[in-house]
Amino acid sequence: MDFKDKIFKLGGDVRNSAGKLAGEAVDGAKKAAEKVKINAAISKSETAIKDAYIAIGKKYEELHSNDPERVFVSFLDIIEKEKANIASLNGELAAVDNATVCKKCGKYVQQGQKFCPSCGARQDEPEFIDLNAEKSIPVSDDSEQ
Repeated sequence: MDFKDKIFKLGGDVRNSAGKLAGEAVDGAKKAAEKVKINAAISKSETAIKDAYIAIGKKYEELHSNDPERVFVSFLDIIEKEKANIASLNGELAAVDNATVCKKCGKYVQQGQKFCPSCGARQDEPEFIDLNAEKSIPVSDDSEQ
């Protein structure tokens, strides 16, 4: 075999090796794409399950908050505490914008508006939160008892 034939053979071997590597890369990319697709489907199903659990919890709270089974009391206490915290924080947010929060729907109502623009509920005299005022905790006077 002369030099020219060796070069052609070597070129063919390189081309075959490159083709094999390219084929393996394409196969690897296809597998990776399929794994991404499957993982996305798994994630979608896990999200659906999580959403169903949340819906179950919300429905339970709605139906049994006044008479819960003992095992659920601590969860419902957390929910009520956090709802109150959210309401307070929403009030603070509204006050920053010189607004108040509608007691019916929880949306912002600008100062001076007599009706909520979201639900139409009549607004009483708004109680604005003064963010600059010191927060005080009421202390009961035991001497009156």
